[in-house]
Amino acid sequence: MQPTPIVTTPFRIIVSSEAPAGWDDVLLAGDTGSLHLFQSTVWAERLAKFAGDSARYVSVYDGDTLRAMLLAFEEARRPAHGTGLRRLVATVRARIGRRGFRWYGRPALFGAGHAELRLLGEWLVKYARDRGLRL
Repeated sequence: MQPTPIVTTPFRIIVSSEAPAGWDDVLLAGDTGSLHLFQSTVWAERLAKFAGDSARYVSVYDGDTLRAMLLAFEEARRPAHGTGLRRLVATVRARIGRRGFRWYGRPALFGAGHAELRLLGEWLVKYARDRGLRL
């Protein structure tokens, strides 16, 4: 899957199913606190291997300047489990194809302010809704 630019003035958001070159190196230069593991390619590989989730690498640009990075996941379809109401809800979701969309930790920030974070939040909601994913 090729990176998909989603243009929103004045910022540009790019999402890719493949890690952009140097993702982890650039990530370490950002402000993630102690949570950089949850944005790394290693974390993406582990969730793909053990849960079947699909990574989405999200980058927010202001012109050519990187402002934020976030690793998000689309959940793989899973068989229903549990008992009672939980099993019923899981079965219905599996049949209608409602998978989840989630992320861990906080985005890596590169001088990003409130405007960039608000845009990223709005975009995540739109991305999930457009694909029929639940947050």
